[in-house]
Amino acid sequence: TLRAGATDPVDRAWLLSCGFRSIGADFMGVVPAFGALRLAPAEYAVAVRHHFAELQPVVAGVVVCGCGRPMGERGDALHYLSCKGGASGNWFSRFHDSVERQVARMMQEVYLGRGRVQTQDYTGRHVYSPSYVPDITVEDHDGAGSTLVVEVSVFRPTAARHVDVACGGGASMAVEAYKRSLYGDLAPGVHWRPFIVDPWGHMSPGTARFLDDLRRERGERRGRRGVIEDEEDTRNWWAQSWSGGWRQRISVVVARNVAQMLLMRARVDYCEQRGAAAMAP
Repeated sequence: TLRAGATDPVDRAWLLSCGFRSIGADFMGVVPAFGALRLAPAEYAVAVRHHFAELQPVVAGVVVCGCGRPMGERGDALHYLSCKGGASGNWFSRFHDSVERQVARMMQEVYLGRGRVQTQDYTGRHVYSPSYVPDITVEDHDGAGSTLVVEVSVFRPTAARHVDVACGGGASMAVEAYKRSLYGDLAPGVHWRPFIVDPWGHMSPGTARFLDDLRRERGERRGRRGVIEDEEDTRNWWAQSWSGGWRQRISVVVARNVAQMLLMRARVDYCEQRGAAAMAP
C-alpha cells in the first residue's frame, strides 16, 4: 500500500531502500555499551529523520548546494545524498572506508585462527584479479588453500543514473553485477563476495547471502519466530546473536556517516550563503 502511494521515483527508491533487505533502522535499537556504538545527540536526531524521510531542520536556510544547484523544496536534504560537489566531495570515500573497516573486523571474528584477513586499499596486489584489487582478502579461509575476496561499495540510489531502477529494486543488483564484472575471470579457488549498501542500509542480494554465510560460519541457526540462535547455547534464545550485533554495529556506521555529512554540508553551505548575503550591496 505504501509503495503504491509513493509515485515519485525518489520516494519509491527511499521506501524500498529502508524497508527491503535493510539494516538502516537497526541503529535505533542499539544499547551504546562502547564508543563504536555511540551517536552524538545531534547525529542521532538527523539519522532518525533521514531514515523516515522527514524534514531536516539542520538544512533550514540552505537555498543552494555547494555544487551550485538549488536544494529544492523538500527540506529533507536528499539532494546531498546524490551530490558529489560542495565541501565534502570525498564523503562517499570516507563512508566506504568506515564500512570496510567494520566488515573486516567482523570477518576477523569469523575466520579467527583459520585465515588471514587483509584490507587491500589499492596496495598493488593484483594476484587475484588482473584488473582490480579487492577491498578485503581472506587467504586460506577454508583451510584448503582457497581465497575469499570481498568488494565493499556504497552507492547512491537517488542519483540520476540509479533512481529509475532503484524504485523497483534493481539498483543494488546492477551495482553488484558491475562490481563483479570488474574482476573478470578469477583464478581457481578464489571466491568473490559483495558487501554493497546504500545510505538507508539497503543491501544487495549477494550481500544478504554473504551475511547469512558468515552467520553459518559462526555456527548460528535460525530459531523460533525467526530469532537467530547460537547452537552452543539455544537456551538463551532471547539474547542478541552475533550476527544481529554486527548488523547493528554496521547500521550505526551507516547512520553516523549520513548524519555527519548532512550536518557538515548544511553548516558549510548555510554559512557561505549567509556570508554572501551579508556582503551583498
